[in-house]
Amino acid sequence: MPDSEGDSLSQLPPQQQPDNTSFFVGKLESCNFKNVIRIFKSITIKKAACFYVTERGLKIIVQESGNYQVTAYLQRDIFEYFQCLPPAPLKEIGFKVCLDILLNCLQMFVEVPGETTTGQFTYKADGHPLCVQLEQSGFFTSCDIKTMDIITPAVDVQFLEKNLISRMICKSDCFRDALHSLLAFPCRSFEVRVTKMAPYFLLRTVCDNVVCEVTVSKDSDFVERFQCDEETTFSYRTVLIRAAMKPLLISEKTSIRIDKHGVMALQFMIRNTENDTVSFVEIYGVPEQEPEEDD
Repeated sequence: MPDSEGDSLSQLPPQQQPDNTSFFVGKLESCNFKNVIRIFKSITIKKAACFYVTERGLKIIVQESGNYQVTAYLQRDIFEYFQCLPPAPLKEIGFKVCLDILLNCLQMFVEVPGETTTGQFTYKADGHPLCVQLEQSGFFTSCDIKTMDIITPAVDVQFLEKNLISRMICKSDCFRDALHSLLAFPCRSFEVRVTKMAPYFLLRTVCDNVVCEVTVSKDSDFVERFQCDEETTFSYRTVLIRAAMKPLLISEKTSIRIDKHGVMALQFMIRNTENDTVSFVEIYGVPEQEPEEDD
């Protein structure tokens, strides 16, 4: 018998190699593993998330019905090993898991300076759990997380470039400060106005006779690109801002696009500074009402 729990853990076998039959296997080295945890934290706004695996990588979708949809994209190249074997004739694998439980498993090892943690995800087949295997300095653990079938697929948001009427790409610090100003007032909705002339990009809330307006000029040093093909005004629920704050805080750049139907796409570019890889989180929000027509 070992003298301590540590001795027992040290004798556990290392992560098993892929058996070439599992639907999905993804192995992450230490630097990418830590970044994936940050991304999962940024999209944990609902209890369950839909996972979709394709040859291009892993897509995780969290949806708030009728308000917004959050999607995280983990490209194939951030994984040290990536296997996607959907049963024919399917081209993707889909399952649902509880994000809170997954995060608790991923953070089981406390980060210690000088120590590295690697992780491996394995999903053998429909109905099987998602197996998460972790290793830190010779200590191993394995967690099986119950999965659920995706009964109602996430809405496939069709954001077509031909319908695009405005776009702005800016440093995330700029957009974060703008949204923080709006959250200072507990309003149910906020307004986005994009114009060809100044103020160009305007965020506005009205609450208890208090009007808060934040403008971003296309000539600002924080703005990388500004495009306005058609002046427009749309209103959105404030919950969209709250959902955007988490990925915004860890991102480097933010892209804001609006189409002619008022669908707003917020894309956050998240850079891993340790190896210069990039991942993305996107939020799609639908307008609360149709834009008002000028008299």
